[in-house]
Amino acid sequence: MYCLPTKSYDNTTELNWELTSIGHIAAPEEFCLQKNGLPVKRLCSGSYLLGSIWGGVEGTCNQNYKPSYTTTFLYNFVKDLVPENDTSRFLIDGLSFVLNDVNIIIPADIYYLSMSLKHILNKADENLTKIDMGNIGNIAWAIDRVMLLDTSYLRLSQTLNSTNVILDSVGGIINRLAVKEAKVGNTQRNFLSSYQLAVRPRFILQVSYPHINNVSGIAVTRTSSDDSFISMEIKPLFINTTLEDVLSIDNLEVATWVPMNVLQTLKKINYNGSKEDAEMNEDIYIIISVFYSDVMFQELNVTYNVNSRIVGVALPPGFISNLEEPIPLIYRDLVSAGPNKHCGYWDFQMNSMDSSPGHWSNKGCYLRKTNNTLTVCQCYHLTHFGQLIDFNRAKNNSDAHSRHSIPLNIISLIGSFLSLLGIMGMWVTACVFQTWRKKASTKVLLHLSSSIAMPLLIMIIFNLNDTIFVEDNGVCT
Repeated sequence: MYCLPTKSYDNTTELNWELTSIGHIAAPEEFCLQKNGLPVKRLCSGSYLLGSIWGGVEGTCNQNYKPSYTTTFLYNFVKDLVPENDTSRFLIDGLSFVLNDVNIIIPADIYYLSMSLKHILNKADENLTKIDMGNIGNIAWAIDRVMLLDTSYLRLSQTLNSTNVILDSVGGIINRLAVKEAKVGNTQRNFLSSYQLAVRPRFILQVSYPHINNVSGIAVTRTSSDDSFISMEIKPLFINTTLEDVLSIDNLEVATWVPMNVLQTLKKINYNGSKEDAEMNEDIYIIISVFYSDVMFQELNVTYNVNSRIVGVALPPGFISNLEEPIPLIYRDLVSAGPNKHCGYWDFQMNSMDSSPGHWSNKGCYLRKTNNTLTVCQCYHLTHFGQLIDFNRAKNNSDAHSRHSIPLNIISLIGSFLSLLGIMGMWVTACVFQTWRKKASTKVLLHLSSSIAMPLLIMIIFNLNDTIFVEDNGVCT
């Protein structure tokens, strides 16, 4: 379902809005920036049941804004207003020009950069031979530079889903580079040619072909006080690696791999929609990316804090991302997290709770164990993963506990007094009516009521100045 193309007016400026999917936020075709440096926008809302409807335009055009050369270049590139040579060399020369000076980048540049990457992918799909895709070193450099951008600008641009689009587009570019390498004949390949690694200070990218060299994962270890990735040691992990092998590595920072049992149970979707066992054939390559921090994963309404490096694991398109067997992920804690650790992943889908683009989730990921400062997770799908902690959980639990404990105690005391009042009525009746008291059924009733009265009396006497209800791991007892 889509919102159809339409027009709106900002003072004397006519704004044209392109066809947009429900749940997505659009910017106009025209160059129209707000004072905060972000294009004006509007949401395409609705549902398959009720249909689509455009929301109101958010923001007004700043007529006095003069765009920089970077902003102008990116806007013209998205609109196909640049020479053909600039298009074909965008992933090499264009990205170098745009990201050379990250201090002049504004939120609009991040948005137009995301659209430019999406645009170049579309061009590559039309005619791959006309686009110079570069190599994984170019892409690793670009992501490393993006991670230097102002976090507040990245967060602001995410209101237009920009960082999600960048991540998705970069994933598509890396896939095309991996496919290009996979087409090289096996006779021309050896361990080195089938193992590609690019390391930058804030980003690591590895592409491996397990059917040739058995490499299916990565381990990053700290070798000095410098926590830049360039100063760390990068080790390939193999399909027969065990958890014990990885946990025995000294100064481990982060690690993951795709074990043999996962590769053997992969499913591939055929063109007719049916599924078949993929096993480990020549089509399989494994892309692993490691992010220094979570700046590329901007959650607008924060529910979790990321407490580890972020790891992305991807397989070629056509393989089912939901796994029968889990992949292991090991993280070193960035800060001491206590019991509030979670294993999670970045969900690119719109958050149904607040309609924000992208959020951290823990569905399908499980905490297996902790070992000193290491956390071992297992996930049954492929995407970007991280160790999550909820610093607000303990505070929220404490606030909820104090908010509810007094009413719960009052209700408990009132109920106890009423129960004792009824029991006292039975005792008084037994004292007054001797014949009734001597019946066998009455004796059983009196014994039972006495048994009930004792814990009620103990609770009232010993808990009047204490808490009757306590919360343990979310369970009220």
